[in-house]
Amino acid sequence: MLGSLAMVASTLAGSFLWTDDAFPMAPFRMFSYGNSPNSVVRTMRFEADLENGEHVRLDASTVGLRRAELEEQTNPHRRVPDENLEAIAAVYNERHDPDMVHLQVVVRRIDMVDGVPQSGETITVIGDWADDRYTGERVDVDLDLAEPWGGYGS
Repeated sequence: MLGSLAMVASTLAGSFLWTDDAFPMAPFRMFSYGNSPNSVVRTMRFEADLENGEHVRLDASTVGLRRAELEEQTNPHRRVPDENLEAIAAVYNERHDPDMVHLQVVVRRIDMVDGVPQSGETITVIGDWADDRYTGERVDVDLDLAEPWGGYGS
């Protein structure tokens, strides 16, 4: 009985006082309300070139990172530091063959009006790292440096 009362009290306190970090005793606020139908939708993805010349679009989980973690920790208007991308490439290269020699973080932006995507999308590269073995084209990312990612690789 006492345990049940503690659970109910924790859930009530979490609903009004705590943040997502206290889940399951607090709600995930990102799922508790809808977004405006007249807004911007941004998604991030990794694109990589492998040692054998293949160009691939990576799922973030391939390198031990969830897409939500990438998007939460990365400002879409700031440059991702090369050290972060190099760490991601190292994780990929430990798990897969052939090796990754070039990695980009790409932001896709779509404007919405009344919940309907408007014509076209904007693609911006916010991170471009390359190994010495890479001989292809690079993107010069002319953005201010973002803060380091907290917790990646720990």
